[in-house]
Amino acid sequence: MNLSFRQPRKAGYGHGVSRRSHLVRAARCVDFQPRSRRHQRRSCLRWRTVAARACYVYAIFTSSCQRNHVVASDGWELTNQYLAQHPAAHKDVSVSAQYVTMHDGVKIAIDLSLPADLKDGERIPAILRQTRYFRSYDIGWPLSTADFRPVDRKRRVLVTHAYAWVDVDARGTGASFGNWPYAFGPDEVRDGSEIVDWIVTQPWSNGKVGAHGVSYEGSTAEFLLVNKNPAVKASVPQCSLFDIYTDIIFPGGIRQSWFSKFWNDNNHLLDRNDAQQLFHDAAWWARPFLHGVRAVDEDRDRSMLKRAIQEHSKNGDIAALLSEATLRDDVSHVTGVSIDVSSPFSYAVDVEASGATVYSWSGWFDGGYTDAAVKRFVTL
Repeated sequence: MNLSFRQPRKAGYGHGVSRRSHLVRAARCVDFQPRSRRHQRRSCLRWRTVAARACYVYAIFTSSCQRNHVVASDGWELTNQYLAQHPAAHKDVSVSAQYVTMHDGVKIAIDLSLPADLKDGERIPAILRQTRYFRSYDIGWPLSTADFRPVDRKRRVLVTHAYAWVDVDARGTGASFGNWPYAFGPDEVRDGSEIVDWIVTQPWSNGKVGAHGVSYEGSTAEFLLVNKNPAVKASVPQCSLFDIYTDIIFPGGIRQSWFSKFWNDNNHLLDRNDAQQLFHDAAWWARPFLHGVRAVDEDRDRSMLKRAIQEHSKNGDIAALLSEATLRDDVSHVTGVSIDVSSPFSYAVDVEASGATVYSWSGWFDGGYTDAAVKRFVTL
């Protein structure tokens, strides 16, 4: 028994008080605290300390994720003017994660973001983003409350302005099942149309879908049009390739070997969901909160995610595939096709036949994607 004494209300020995009387009086002033209660207080103090430190880390993290103040260009001015003239119709965003099953039984992981206060019967258009680089991350609290990626800010702006936003892990990547033999394969492209079909059957959908993305995701937005799905009304490929041979693999006629290896190595880390290596360069205080790709809501024990990642072991080796090509029409002995099948320009006729509007977005310092934007404009 661990005893803790308070100051007695009266004097102790003396003044005619017997020792026994003093002990009785002192006993009344004793706080009998079992060891477990004392440990509870210490544990509570420790947790308060941890919480305080976590809040401090969160404050640093969120402040570091804010957009740097730059001199506004005409483009930013127009964006700010539009948002000022068109305030958000909704205050918050509700996100759910689930699987959508394709025609061949493969489960594709998606995140559905809707206005949190969307009314019953209200119908809104959707924006589709398909990625090979994790549709969303499993991030521990408190960092999970921060919008630290550019796509997070885009999503919030559009959803609060009465759009649905659908993030998709491409087949064979992230939390999706299946395998990824090479970029923009026929199954991956077809999946996009099936997801659009799923979108337009939802009670909140008004039947209209747009596609957007940056880099790889921009290419998936453009490849979506190849399906000629009538529900897809517009595509906004941003900083993305149009001809993989000249834009990525052989810019200026010289093989860009380092990029093929870099891309391949990082793809393998993603396919293994190797959080330790993926976030190796993150700040030391952020790494404990970063756990890789987010599982869908029903997968509470992450068993489905583990099975999906096992299937990713069959994914293609993009560096080996690209090393086989010297001329653009060289056929891979593994895939049986040339690298032109991964170029949107090869499907220009289908893209035009889709009837969708294409808004090509790039910049002067976007490497080969600057030429890609020009070639896209000239071709389509």
